[in-house]
Amino acid sequence: MTDHMETALEYPKRAPDFALDVFGLRDAVVADYRRFLEGALSIRDSRVKAFVEAKLG
Repeated sequence: MTDHMETALEYPKRAPDFALDVFGLRDAVVADYRRFLEGALSIRDSRVKAFVEAKLG
């Protein structure tokens, strides 16, 4: 992922000669979705929680 913290709704900020950075857009969408999942999930099983945390990084 990139170091920027902009959300998919804020991306991209277009200028007249701006070329769309599809990889930056993808990173912003994935980061938004990750924040959504982390806020919505409450995993009680410690083994499952450890697995999910390991996969999400």
